[in-house]
Amino acid sequence: MEGRFRAFFALVLALSVGLVMAPLDEVGADYQEFNTSTNWTVPPGVSQITVEAWGGGGAGGGSNNITDCEGSGGAGGGGGAYASSTLSVTPGQTLQVAVGAGGTGVTGGNGIAGGPSFVGPDTDPAHADVRAAGGSGGMASTAVNETPTGGAGGTTAASVGSTLYAGTDGGPGGQGAMVWSGAGGNCTGPGGGSGGLGIDGAENSDGNPGNAPGGGGGGGRTSGTEGAPRPGGAGAAGKVGITWAPSVLYYLTMAVAPPGSGTATDLTGASPYAAGTVVNISAAAAAGYQFVGWTAPAGIFGNANAPVTNFTMPAADVTVTANFMLIITPPVIPPCPDCSAYGLIISSTEGGSVTTPGEGLFPCFPGERVRLVASPDAGHKFLYWSGDVATIADVHDASTSITMEGWYRITANFNPGGTPPVEPPVVQYDLTTSSTAGGSVTTPGEGTFNYVEGNVVSLVASPATGYKFVNWTGNVTTIANVNAATTAITMNGDYSITANFEEISGYDLTISSTTGGSVTTPGEGTFTYDEGEVVNLVASPATGYKFVNWTGNVATIANVNAATTAITMNGDYSIKANFEEINTANPANPGGEPLVYTGCFIATAAYGTPTAEQIDVLREFRDAVLLESTAGSQFVVLYYRLSPPVADFIARSDFLRTLVRELLVDPVVWTVEATGAIWRN
Repeated sequence: MEGRFRAFFALVLALSVGLVMAPLDEVGADYQEFNTSTNWTVPPGVSQITVEAWGGGGAGGGSNNITDCEGSGGAGGGGGAYASSTLSVTPGQTLQVAVGAGGTGVTGGNGIAGGPSFVGPDTDPAHADVRAAGGSGGMASTAVNETPTGGAGGTTAASVGSTLYAGTDGGPGGQGAMVWSGAGGNCTGPGGGSGGLGIDGAENSDGNPGNAPGGGGGGGRTSGTEGAPRPGGAGAAGKVGITWAPSVLYYLTMAVAPPGSGTATDLTGASPYAAGTVVNISAAAAAGYQFVGWTAPAGIFGNANAPVTNFTMPAADVTVTANFMLIITPPVIPPCPDCSAYGLIISSTEGGSVTTPGEGLFPCFPGERVRLVASPDAGHKFLYWSGDVATIADVHDASTSITMEGWYRITANFNPGGTPPVEPPVVQYDLTTSSTAGGSVTTPGEGTFNYVEGNVVSLVASPATGYKFVNWTGNVTTIANVNAATTAITMNGDYSITANFEEISGYDLTISSTTGGSVTTPGEGTFTYDEGEVVNLVASPATGYKFVNWTGNVATIANVNAATTAITMNGDYSIKANFEEINTANPANPGGEPLVYTGCFIATAAYGTPTAEQIDVLREFRDAVLLESTAGSQFVVLYYRLSPPVADFIARSDFLRTLVRELLVDPVVWTVEATGAIWRN
């Protein structure tokens, strides 16, 4: 009884291990196995795959004839690692599949390591989405009483995936009377290969190769000191397996309405298709009909109004219908009976008539408004007016009017009993785009494109390096801005337009200023500079004024609030220096004469120039802090009354100038600058 229980337990355990270690194939799933490196393209309709990878096994170590030793054996190679993961992909995506090579044995030397197996966007294993590391090679026997170390199995640290198993290490080699060689390691994981066996016995032998996938090779054996060196067994190559759910395909049926009015063709011609597949389709009208548009219960048309277009398949079987309309041939307009008048020719389809003004030819004067009344027969209804309808007030109103600005022919359309209404034909116009040298029209492209009347079409002109966009020319009356590279055109007719470019010889900088100062560098007016050139700017306020800021095209100005700054010329710019009058009223004498503060007399004498940077700091502190309070303003008034003679005295002596600058003015400037974050805010 106990023996039967053990046998049953072993069977259950074997089945359990088999289930755990089985490949990731599923019922109804597709699977492809790779034993060599290649590119793999994701099939249509597939968005998720499961990747398994086994790294290559390391080769066994070689053996040598060692003095005073009856024999020697190399160590076994390590087995490759195992990795697996589920990846999100897109149909048509190309993946690099790399299968790790098994290591090769070296006569009398250490075995070569196995290569990694991986799947990723390119051939660099560092970029892999799934990677199984290869096993290391076994050590060779090189000395008496040495036990060569088996190669390490591929590690999980060097592998990538959501499920990882390390390869097992190869067995050690040895020497002596009972000479043996190390067995190779296993490639651990589902379906892992076994290592090759080491060689024992009296004969000189190469190591056995590892078993696929990823098994390590066995060590070689040399018998006695007279035997020749032997190589270890080669490691087995790795393997890659990819599993995915099979694509779901849907049928595309082409139809026409009404029957016999034309043909609808699937140009791709490969139905059924996976969802998301773009199919090329074409419609051709029969004699007496014209194409109106495409309809379908699901899916997306590239252009539902174009007879040749494309259709994106939905996740369902679908019927795509090409709709046509019967062409009503109007009567021929007779010669003008009275060249001072226009002619209006009126007709109707089956199901009604035009009762006002009637049907036939009616002379009309230029600018005359003619009342139109269409009356359907019993069981019918009015649909629309067709023909020369540009001046009809409402083409869908049975009682409307037409303004006579030429010879016109119009038709009242009625719904024949039991027939679905037919919508008016879609008016379409051609837009032809081109460009001069130095750029191109990138939206919508260059060539001829067809659009429905009234469509607003985006236009983008992109200059090449060294060129700039100038303007649009041609039929530009409905272009929003002919001078803008990015604009739009409204399709009210057939138009041909050209994007014009010119080589950049430089950009224009136009400079001006408000009252109270001027731009002294580079001056005021228009100047031309090379692209990328940095231009210095200096704004100088007049007496009683101060600089405020720069406005206009200021994106590349280094500091718009600094009177001395720079601008980088990346385009045509127009800028302005702004000044404002300094608040110079004397708080101590309200209503009295204003005092004008133009400089700092003592600091100017100390530095020897009124343009020193330190004086700018003191001026800024005066304007922003002192003049904003009564006490500060009184101090400024007193300073400007008493300081001129003191400044004259200091200016006469270099010694006094240095002494005042270093002991008085410099410390004040340093203190003002150090506290700037406080008083500037």
